Amino acid sequence: MRADKNALLTFGAVTDIVTSLKPPSSAPRIMDLGCADGQLLQILRRAGYGSLWGAGFDVPHIDGMKIVSGVDVCESDAPRNCSNGHFDIVIATDVVEHLVNPYQFLKNCRRLLRRDGWLILSFPNVHNVRSIIAYALIGRYSGFFGRNFTDGHPLHDQHIFIPNRYLVEYFLRLNGIETVMLRYVNGSGRLWGQTTVLVGRRRAIETER
Repeated sequence: MRADKNALLTFGAVTDIVTSLKPPSSAPRIMDLGCADGQLLQILRRAGYGSLWGAGFDVPHIDGMKIVSGVDVCESDAPRNCSNGHFDIVIATDVVEHLVNPYQFLKNCRRLLRRDGWLILSFPNVHNVRSIIAYALIGRYSGFFGRNFTDGHPLHDQHIFIPNRYLVEYFLRLNGIETVMLRYVNGSGRLWGQTTVLVGRRRAIETER
């Protein structure tokens, strides 16, 4: 299980957001896409949610949850084994910054969502003071483009996509998802928060991309 402070604060913020949402279903179906070892899923279960799915590369079996392992989220249609429009809430914590093609990943997230469903993303806040100073001094944001230890895992261990909040929101708009909430975790506000948590809602449009 991951136990670092930032991950736990992020999981707590995501759980609070899920509780505050009004999903289309009274018993929402929730997918954690790129769920690693399933720690967030277990936190959600303790919060009272029962219809939980997890998808990732090497996910252990978790009693009472539907787990899809062997999923490489870098693939253009991942995860293949999940029905379109099945989920009220899709969550992806600290995934997009590892991807070569985050636009395609967000497109897959939208495919999984029901109309009016919710997408919750978390990613490093590159707009904070620490990142701004690092970029000014060494030409790269803090925590990006370091050494890459993959150990055979398809995701790049290092952060390779710079998740400028406005670019992420633009990708979401292109995929029919409207940003409705932003929160900053592990620090106060945009200038000090270490992680951005973004909440989007899939618009109920007729034309599918």
